[in-house]
Amino acid sequence: MMSRTIRWAEQLGRGNVIVAMAGDLPEEEREPLALTGTRSVLGVPIFVEDAWWGFLGFEDCEHEREWSDGLPIVPPTIEKIEEFLSFTNRKPDEVLGIALPENRAVTVWAT
Repeated sequence: MMSRTIRWAEQLGRGNVIVAMAGDLPEEEREPLALTGTRSVLGVPIFVEDAWWGFLGFEDCEHEREWSDGLPIVPPTIEKIEEFLSFTNRKPDEVLGIALPENRAVTVWAT
């Protein structure tokens, strides 16, 4: 279990997401997950003031899930984005956060 903890901490600390089906993991990482019946895992790093603080973890104990990155499969049109944004008072260039590991500004309306 120690090797999983170290490997996962290194990956998450670099801003990488852990996403896997338990059956695809090395044996030493698979065994602890089997104890809880975990079939798929997702770990998303959390950073506070540029320092890795921890992670948000998800497990699916019923299905082997191929977790997505949350991005739409079919990109939205400019018209749909503008319509969606018409419901907010935020300015288009307002910085909502920083996307790691690229340290890229995330704005309400990115061009």
